[in-house]
Amino acid sequence: MKKAIRLLAGVVLAGALAGCEWESTPSSEATSSSGYFVNFSGVYRGAPGRYLVSSYSLSSSSTTTGGGTSSGGSSSVAFVNENQGSASGSSALPLTKFGGNLAKIPVVSGSVTIFMRDASTSTLIGTFNDTGAGQLQGTALLEGVVPISGLGEINYATGAWYINLSLPGLTGSFSLSASYRQDTTPESDSSTVDTGTVSSGATGGTIYSFTVQQDGSSISIIDNNGKQYFGTAAAPVFTSENLQSSTSGSTTETVTQDGPVTMSFNATGTSAAGFTVNIVGSFNGLYTDGQRVTGRTISGTWIEVGGKTGDIYGLADDSTAN
Repeated sequence: MKKAIRLLAGVVLAGALAGCEWESTPSSEATSSSGYFVNFSGVYRGAPGRYLVSSYSLSSSSTTTGGGTSSGGSSSVAFVNENQGSASGSSALPLTKFGGNLAKIPVVSGSVTIFMRDASTSTLIGTFNDTGAGQLQGTALLEGVVPISGLGEINYATGAWYINLSLPGLTGSFSLSASYRQDTTPESDSSTVDTGTVSSGATGGTIYSFTVQQDGSSISIIDNNGKQYFGTAAAPVFTSENLQSSTSGSTTETVTQDGPVTMSFNATGTSAAGFTVNIVGSFNGLYTDGQRVTGRTISGTWIEVGGKTGDIYGLADDSTAN
């Protein structure tokens, strides 16, 4: 099924970064002129055997190389904040894609984190995490405030990686670095994979799940400790492949077909340990049947004011897809 969204020409980008005006629809479905018919409500849990908010021991500010580790016959060596070059964008040509190459290969799956910092201040403005299946997911902050999502890939054999940023992209100059583990397991014993040392990315109560409620651009998140976080979501962004447009007079009709969709968000609350927490991230999924989002994931960064910074990655049960 296809769903038509009528938008005033020229305001699509503005609607993605600002509030939107609500209006009733014939079907009484909660929606808006910016396309909030997409709903990412559901229960998100960490990947099997992993925290939803996690911290890799190698994701520190150190610039030295860690020692080797071994487990069950496998071995690996940690490399922290390895230089991955730089990237830049301008108002005329925003940064929408960047990449690099990890020096020490092969790479342990699930161990890679890409860091993006402002080149002039060294402020961390983006992190992108390895899902363990060759994909990189995360968010960066536009003007240090608005989260935009990034999706990419990592080749464990060659070390090559890239990130595609959602529009409108970034302007400015940025330094790139990577923390990861090199698989040093002897070839004869390469069947065992070491996924690195992972710990909870939150102080106090460990976080395994988020229950997300989305009402248009409003987001609420309840963690498994019963703590609640409130925030807002940007309008969903579809890939160009699943958008078709036609113009009649001053009105543009955009027909959204089945395909990938992403929605950036931010939320704030108080954790079980009493820290003020800022959550910056994105929801991703596949828009299907003109009404549901399946294959939903959440990724982002957990930032405790005066405490830990953790990586967020979770998956939702498709049986709860709206």
